[in-house]
Amino acid sequence: MQNGYFVIAMLLANRAAGPATWSRVTEHWDELLARFPGTLVTRMLESARLVCKDQSLAEQVGAFLATHPVPTGEKAIAQTIERLGINSAFAERLATQAGTELQAGTERLTARREAK
Repeated sequence: MQNGYFVIAMLLANRAAGPATWSRVTEHWDELLARFPGTLVTRMLESARLVCKDQSLAEQVGAFLATHPVPTGEKAIAQTIERLGINSAFAERLATQAGTELQAGTERLTARREAK
């Protein structure tokens, strides 16, 4: 129980498990607040900044945290929401640009191999 928040934080930070974990966090929000001290809830939620590959999920996280205050760590939660927005915007830009850049790089490497 003492390290339960850490397990949840690690799951939130996981690319594959993060979205499902976030869903469970919201479903059991009151239980989490009752079970863990506010400072640990804040630390657990800091991992939410990594749930950024889906813009709509990032917006849901930000909206939820804005309407469900944590007893302590208001500044840390605000920073988490800000970082989530930054990470989400970067992931979106990367998704649209990376494919083109990777394709161009692959074509350059293929051309070099063929030239040898």
